Amino acid sequence: MKNGKIVVAVFAAAFLLFISGCGSNLYEVKDAREVPPASATNPEVQSEAAAAEDTAEEVIPPIPVPDRERVEEKLTGKWLCIDEAGRYAAIAKSGNTYVYEDNEGKYPAVFKAGVLEIKVSESETAKAYLDENTGNLILEYQESMWEYSRE
Repeated sequence: MKNGKIVVAVFAAAFLLFISGCGSNLYEVKDAREVPPASATNPEVQSEAAAAEDTAEEVIPPIPVPDRERVEEKLTGKWLCIDEAGRYAAIAKSGNTYVYEDNEGKYPAVFKAGVLEIKVSESETAKAYLDENTGNLILEYQESMWEYSRE
C-alpha cells in the first residue's frame, strides 16, 4: 500500500509541475509579429542591411539583349553550305518580311527573337540563325542541320 501512495504522490507532483510550468515559458507560444527583428531595433544592423542591398543591386549585370537590326543585317546576304558542296542559301529583307531562297526554291520568313522562321509548307517551318562563335548561318529543318558560311 505504501508503494501505491508513492505512485499517486509522484503523479500528482508531475501533474502540478506540468500545469504550473515551474515558471518556464516552454509551453508559451508567442506571436512572431510581437517580436521585432534585430534590424528594426539596431541602427547599425539597419545601415549594414541597406548597404548590402545597394551592393547587391550594383553587382547584378543587366541581361544582354541582342541588337535586332544588327542580327538582321548579318543574316541577309548569300551563303554557301559547308556540309554539301553546291548547296546555297540567300536571305533578303523587304520591309518587315523576309525571303529565304535555297536550291529548292523561295520561301517567306519572319524574324522572331534572333531566329529566322522559314515557312517551308503549311505545316513545316525551318529555322535559321547565326552561330555566335563562328558567325556562320545554321539552318535546322526536319531534324537535320546545315552550316553555311558567307559567299
